[in-house]
Amino acid sequence: MKNALEILGKYWGYPSFRKGQEAIISAIESNEDVIALLPTGGGKSICYQVPGLMREGICIVISPLIALMEDQIHQLSKRNIRALMVNSTMTKHQIDIALDNACYGNYKFLYIAPERLETRIFKERLKKMNVSMIAIDEAHCISEWGHDFRPAYQKIHRLREELPNTPMIALTATATREVTKDIEKHLNLKNVKLFESSFERPNLSYHIHKTLGKQNDLDNILNRFKNQSGIIYASSRKAVKETYDYLYTNGFSATFYHGGLGNVERKKRQNAWTNGDNKIMVATNAFGMGIDKGDVRFVIHIEPPQNIESYFQEAGRAGRDNEKAEAHLLFSDKDLENIQTRHQKSFPDLKFIKQVYVALASHFQLATGSGLDERYPFDLAEFSRKYRFDLFESFSALKILENNGLIYLTEAGIRSSSMFIKASKEAIYSEQVRRKVSDQLINFILRTSVGIFDKYVSIDERKIAEKTGISLAQVKDTLQHLKDLDLIDYLPSSQSPEIIFTSEIIAQNNLRISSDAYSKRKEVKENQLNNLIQLLETKSCIQKEVLKYFGFQSNDCGNCSNCLRKNKSPLSKELVWTKITSNSITEIAQLAHELSVYNTSELIDILRIIEDEGKISISMDGSRFEKI
Repeated sequence: MKNALEILGKYWGYPSFRKGQEAIISAIESNEDVIALLPTGGGKSICYQVPGLMREGICIVISPLIALMEDQIHQLSKRNIRALMVNSTMTKHQIDIALDNACYGNYKFLYIAPERLETRIFKERLKKMNVSMIAIDEAHCISEWGHDFRPAYQKIHRLREELPNTPMIALTATATREVTKDIEKHLNLKNVKLFESSFERPNLSYHIHKTLGKQNDLDNILNRFKNQSGIIYASSRKAVKETYDYLYTNGFSATFYHGGLGNVERKKRQNAWTNGDNKIMVATNAFGMGIDKGDVRFVIHIEPPQNIESYFQEAGRAGRDNEKAEAHLLFSDKDLENIQTRHQKSFPDLKFIKQVYVALASHFQLATGSGLDERYPFDLAEFSRKYRFDLFESFSALKILENNGLIYLTEAGIRSSSMFIKASKEAIYSEQVRRKVSDQLINFILRTSVGIFDKYVSIDERKIAEKTGISLAQVKDTLQHLKDLDLIDYLPSSQSPEIIFTSEIIAQNNLRISSDAYSKRKEVKENQLNNLIQLLETKSCIQKEVLKYFGFQSNDCGNCSNCLRKNKSPLSKELVWTKITSNSITEIAQLAHELSVYNTSELIDILRIIEDEGKISISMDGSRFEKI
């Protein structure tokens, strides 16, 4: 493993591997197949990137998320490691050039979406690639029992059939025992070695609060973490903005992040948080992939997440420096109603899903047999209004169509501007001589964009304008002019979501969406929801229950809200009355916080007894009380 340590030191600057990494790399070097279950922040990428650099040829990395691909390529690029990607948001020409480079360009890593593996162009180029190994990231996507099932993942085994002697590594941070078995079966792994690190996090304490007043509870938690970094997760963009507005109004150092923001704005906000300019990030679950920030002291969910997998992954972004950190989850009875309603709307009936597909074809005026790889700007709200569909049910139907390989729905701003120089250096020079503004622009791009004659390179028109003194409008006009001359290919950024048709339009009578697969997926999601609700309501150690869900045994942690509650004196009428009379508290939520480890519903029962004794009066909405 001397060579592996040298590579680790050269590119990452680490003197040694984390626990488990060295054994995984050694197994790959012995051409063995591997399943690696490592918790969030456990260094999964190094487990395939180091052997990928050690081996001759290119490592194919199958990844489900474009944002994750982009982040990995950015991280590798910073270390001068050559990597590229292929996904559904790219044009045919972009994909063509990327795959050419994968064959002949001396690249070490090709990140590819699973849906692209089945395309004719990929299968043709695969025959010409010298593939060193295959890494399957977020491997839980292969299992119908996993929380992010992607049907295309179940076809990855065909890659193994093409490359029978090439080692495979499947990596995930959120696999149950059932999912792990599915990974081995569906990938057709041979003599597989399973490596797993305990998901136990001794430095991270879990706190679940049934709340009467989220803002008051939020204040109380945040006031304990003044000037320290943290993340607040909310389930919708609206909730993110409302929470941010509240924090901003009350003087907290915060910013916010969701999929509706453009790429540039998202990166700007993430950098401000990473650098400490803003201490608190309020975000949907779109935020989190690729975070490399160890000093996150707290993660707060102000609403229940989708499932235990999401909760564990998001909460696990706290305390990666192994210093003490806390994960808080706030929920109310209303939240429980909302997540159950959301679950029902996530599975509209099959007839409605087909209606949405037919409406899409009509919306973009696409005839049967057309549309393959075509892309269109898409406004979900406008589409739903036009066809009188429920907004959330429309979105759910689109995701089911996506999972059936018919479409791909991008998020806003997912694609930054890019360009590729098609013409010879002589033809480019002739244009530079003819036009001064072209000369300025081309010289700047050539100085700052390595490899632009070989591949598409991301560009930032605003930054180009600032550095060259050319107006932004003129930068865009000149790039378009060069494109019109067929000297470059220029793809402006997409600031709105897009629909990409990944299959030819199918006639309504021939459209098939498997009812068995649909029913099974609904059952899986229902089980995950029930497990989440059981966790919210458990009186046992929270960490112990989370670990048990993933198949690990552990003792009580002693630090979670439930363990702390067990170690306190039982809540009594006398204790509550003493707290009331010794403070000027009138908010029930504030009183609950003062008795922070106690069950809120139990507190309310005791307050009702005190009210019956004529000592207090509780308001109609159950949020306040007054001493009589």
